Amino acid sequence: MGEGPDPIEAPDGARGERRRSSRRPLTVLAVLPGITPDAGTEQSFMAVAPVLLEAGVTIHLAVLTTRQSLVPTLESLGVVVHDLSSITGTPKRARALRKLIEQLHPDVVHASLHEATLPAQVAVVRTGTPIVVTWANTNYGEGRREEPGVDPWKLGALRWIEAGLGRASKSWYQAVTPAVGRINGQAIHAPRDHILLGERGRDPDLFPYRGEQPVSRPDDLPVDTASRLVLAVGRQEPQKDYPLLLRSFDRLAERRDDVELVIAGRVGSSSRRIDELRDSLASRDRIHLIGQRDDVADLLRAADVVVCSSRREGAAGALIEAMACGAPVVSVPVAGLEGVLIDGRNSLVVPRESLDYGIERVLDEPELARRLSVNGRASFEERFTIDAAADQMLRIYRAVAGSTWGRDPAPELVVT
Repeated sequence: MGEGPDPIEAPDGARGERRRSSRRPLTVLAVLPGITPDAGTEQSFMAVAPVLLEAGVTIHLAVLTTRQSLVPTLESLGVVVHDLSSITGTPKRARALRKLIEQLHPDVVHASLHEATLPAQVAVVRTGTPIVVTWANTNYGEGRREEPGVDPWKLGALRWIEAGLGRASKSWYQAVTPAVGRINGQAIHAPRDHILLGERGRDPDLFPYRGEQPVSRPDDLPVDTASRLVLAVGRQEPQKDYPLLLRSFDRLAERRDDVELVIAGRVGSSSRRIDELRDSLASRDRIHLIGQRDDVADLLRAADVVVCSSRREGAAGALIEAMACGAPVVSVPVAGLEGVLIDGRNSLVVPRESLDYGIERVLDEPELARRLSVNGRASFEERFTIDAAADQMLRIYRAVAGSTWGRDPAPELVVT
């Protein structure tokens, strides 16, 4: 490990348990519901953890469920894992986390996803330990309310609970995009100077740039080798709005016979609806649901177009990965991605009702596809590498830990 970040000394009068020697490294207690390879937030934690460890951060991880397939990998890296899966319910989990906080005396607690953030916020109240809550998506925006199955009353209650717990715990927030920070901050009336930007990142070695032309497709991909490949990556959940994508593709397939659609991602609450809709479409034989894959980078490098039809998104890791690989991105407007997707530069952003025409433009205009490919990779290298993400996260931890003794956070991190 490296020598670690500059130590933060407790001033005279600070609580005894918060004092530390000048050599003590920064200690973070992360709290997650699970740690598996099929969720964006968990993938991001796995990606930045090695870099933070190398920078001298001591990382503890409290896992609240039995979804723990990546625990051995984390432990081999040096993360100390605390299995709390036998404890259920927010009050009991909060008590268990509070005991862990009293035992470890972390400089920062970092919680992600509602299942983890609620007990973690309760746990830190009156401990003097600062907490960072990750906002990985737009939780209360228009796209959320429009999702099938969302109860507006429950959503409203959750919003007020989050607002109340945020004030009680004096929470700080890591927003994965500026728009996510603004939308969620306005929804729960969070202090603006407590919303800090920490963008997602990916390892460029895992998502190498393909150049301006697609590369060979995986051998088991069920598509015609002469077809143009339209690809979407993500779990089959309402927020992805795959029914919109299927209907758009069906219109596109009516006009041309050289396109096939592949959706890679685990099954979810929308799977039955997606299957039924696909079976009803004329282009059903050219729509392929291939499930969870461990070769996403190869799929992205082989795609002619990568498509986003979502109602809402946070950082949209699959689109960052697409830009890294040089796959042209076509997306509908998504509030949380404002400032990430730049229409005509690193992506083509089209009205929801015109998604099929956006895909067709990229297929028919080689110069447009080339520009999106080149500029997408440039955006990735400028903002979304794993080193950039880890650096932002480390600065957030330092700023939030320093705030315990009245220091101001780094102003360049505050979402405006």
